[in-house]
Amino acid sequence: MQLYGAQRDRTRNAHMLRHSAATEMLANGAPPIGVQRVLGHRSLRTTLETYAHACDTHAFEAMAHRFG
Repeated sequence: MQLYGAQRDRTRNAHMLRHSAATEMLANGAPPIGVQRVLGHRSLRTTLETYAHACDTHAFEAMAHRFG
């Protein structure tokens, strides 16, 4: 199914809002497992790999090692 015009823009904006919210949550110290649950990711690894830029580097490395 191909989306056109306003419908495509709404879908893109919804995705951008989701991504921005997750980034803000992690950047402000929300526990990654909580963000995982909010986003509905099956794996914590998915959340960590997608939003690593928002996490403290050392904390990210420790979590990636722990949940690798």
